[in-house]
Amino acid sequence: MTEDVTARTGFFPLVAGTDISLTQAGSTAVVARGDVALSQSGSNLLLTAGDATIDQGGAMTLASLGNVEVSRGGAMVMGAGSIEVDRGFVGVALGGSVTLKNSRVLLGQAQAAALGAALGVVLVVGRLIFGRGR
Repeated sequence: MTEDVTARTGFFPLVAGTDISLTQAGSTAVVARGDVALSQSGSNLLLTAGDATIDQGGAMTLASLGNVEVSRGGAMVMGAGSIEVDRGFVGVALGGSVTLKNSRVLLGQAQAAALGAALGVVLVVGRLIFGRGR
């Protein structure tokens, strides 16, 4: 993975490289050592060590060690150092800084932590009530 990759118009099961750019394309997984730019594109899984920029597109799961900027798009689960979404939707946003402009988020960091704690309690209580391996 030492090359820059540009993919246009089509579906690509796996896109891997240093800096990646997808235009009017889809992918099952995008894995980058550098930055990722999606324009009118989508991916099921997007992992990048750099920044991610999405314009009119999205991802089911997006994880970035850098910053994420989304314009007219979104993701179901998004984790990054900082997240900025303009006119988009995010299911769960986990970041050091989350900025939403005319956008919606289903669960922020506090709500996601509360949901995780509640599910943990339910699992512990269920295990105590029903026992293990009867």
